[in-house]
Amino acid sequence: MSKRKKFLKKKMQDYVDRTAPLRNLHCELFPEEYDHVYDSIADAQDRARGVSPMRQEYIDKVNARRRKVGVKPYELKDNSPEIDVLNMESEVMINSWEYCQKVLNGEIEKGVKCNAI
Repeated sequence: MSKRKKFLKKKMQDYVDRTAPLRNLHCELFPEEYDHVYDSIADAQDRARGVSPMRQEYIDKVNARRRKVGVKPYELKDNSPEIDVLNMESEVMINSWEYCQKVLNGEIEKGVKCNAI
């Protein structure tokens, strides 16, 4: 292996090691963002057409949990509650990655609402 490849491999491994705690916490707190990984072929085709294979009940439950901790809704459908539609563009709500970073930095406790502004 060339010196350049060794260098790049080391840099990539350093990045993976450094970001592992954030990625692991994100997977733990927001598993809905990884649902697409387990899609069937039909589900993947639906998503490609812009149709979510998730049931509205599941989406509402997930968005209610996210709302409680001050995180923007994950996915919206035509019949999603109005509060989730309004929170999508809200300056007060943060995204899930920002929330995880604040937890790791000790700015907030896991499961506690974040006051973004």
